[in-house]
Amino acid sequence: IKNITAARAKNGLLAGVDTSIANSEVSSAKIAYLKALNLEQEQNARLAVLMGLPPEPWTLDSSFVTKIPTLSPDAALNEKNHPLLKY
Repeated sequence: IKNITAARAKNGLLAGVDTSIANSEVSSAKIAYLKALNLEQEQNARLAVLMGLPPEPWTLDSSFVTKIPTLSPDAALNEKNHPLLKY
């Protein structure tokens, strides 16, 4: 996007302000990406402390979000099996 905007501004199709706005948006996106990576590392370290393990990179399992899990017929909703109602 940054390159396209710069080329269009150079050819007079866009104002130079649009190029500055595009550069600003690219920088904002890079900052947001770095913040997300930092948050991931912080949460990884926090999880490792809670689990009593050394911090290590985790392999994410995205299979849960790629397909909807199905409930087995044995897992029918039953008040007797509700964990809060057992006490």
